[in-house]
Amino acid sequence: MLLIGKIPKKVVSLINLEGNLIGEDCKVSRRAISVPYEQFEESLFDQIKREIREAKDKSSKLWYEWVCRSDPYGFYYSSKSLVKWSDSRELLASFLKLKIDKVYIYGDKIPRILSKACRDFIKRDRLRILSKLQRFILMSISRLKSMKALISVSNKEGIAKFAARLKELGIEILATEGTAKYLEEEGIKVRRLSELTGLEESHQLKTLHPLVYEAIFSGEIGIVVVNLYPFEKEPCIDNIDIGGVALLRAAAKNYKSCLAVSRPEQYDEVVETLKKGVAEEFRLKLACEAFEYVAAYDKAIAKWFCHQIRQQSEF
Repeated sequence: MLLIGKIPKKVVSLINLEGNLIGEDCKVSRRAISVPYEQFEESLFDQIKREIREAKDKSSKLWYEWVCRSDPYGFYYSSKSLVKWSDSRELLASFLKLKIDKVYIYGDKIPRILSKACRDFIKRDRLRILSKLQRFILMSISRLKSMKALISVSNKEGIAKFAARLKELGIEILATEGTAKYLEEEGIKVRRLSELTGLEESHQLKTLHPLVYEAIFSGEIGIVVVNLYPFEKEPCIDNIDIGGVALLRAAAKNYKSCLAVSRPEQYDEVVETLKKGVAEEFRLKLACEAFEYVAAYDKAIAKWFCHQIRQQSEF
């Protein structure tokens, strides 16, 4: 709802379905944050889940499934924000200020201002609507922890500005040794990838580690920024990139959770899209371009090897 206030021309109407608007709505959230996070994670979170499971109404069953799949960190800190915004009446004020058609539906109280057909639809399909919202909410909760971007680039063009803009959006930067040194020289604070893997980098082994790929496929690393060794400009064995290709392929394959950024020309568009919200179409576009980039790179290497064979056969 806060987002709608920033992009009102792109929204036609809003139905707030059992959402929090005022402090009185925040019973569970307020209870969750009544203890320190460590205590919540250790015992209170499980207790809350048990109580929701034992409730008899149908909506609690759906809520229980959602809560069980929620990250405790995300649940706790989203509850903290929700209570703060509700107590300050910021959410209610934002709702009332919206200059679009809007309605607030809570519990079984279907507003009479709606047509009978609309009221019947909401009453009949409430759980189905909530189910469709569930996946989106889960994705939002899981993103409450700082998104991470992994950067490993041979071509440093525009990378410092791009990394700085990502950090402005609250995104944590992980980088391989050479890229990390470059970014730090440009005044950008980063974490070295070796902090994640626990291993020092070598020239051959920078990113080939199970923990890196686990982080990509779990969504912990939500952006992978890679461009490859310049083989096409300087064809030689040492310029055959292995780890970079693997990172791009992993990110592109997992495009629903990870953006595969393979060219400096994409940097501005990625930042602007992150600000507005990333649609699946854009994710697919980046994945397609990453696979095309890797395919062209492999083709150039194969062509060079074939040339070596022909040269040797001539002697």
